[in-house]
Amino acid sequence: MEVYQYSDLSSVNAGRLDRDYKAIENSIRNILLTPVGTLPGKPLFGSKINGYLFDIVDNVTKMFMEEEIQVALGNWEPRAVINGIVIEQIPEYNRIVIKIAFSIKKDPSKQIYDLAIKVK
Repeated sequence: MEVYQYSDLSSVNAGRLDRDYKAIENSIRNILLTPVGTLPGKPLFGSKINGYLFDIVDNVTKMFMEEEIQVALGNWEPRAVINGIVIEQIPEYNRIVIKIAFSIKKDPSKQIYDLAIKVK
């Protein structure tokens, strides 16, 4: 019998569960794409990265965005360890791509997973 450390409801298949890294990946995506103040009952849940969508993404803006990502994930996703964040701007589409490398806190293999999030 396979043992899973973590499970969450799937964001793709209703009634199914995502396990371990996939559950954490979905959670990270939900945290970062949910604007603060939009979730009833949890007014502090989410992040403020949508506010950067129309800014010029220079080194200072990237630094603020990385800090916001670290704070949001530190507050709302205790299962993950963030190993790196890369932010790319695609100005012709008003899009920001955030690439996050993370590992699972209680994973003895210490595998690092990659996640790309498109903020439109």
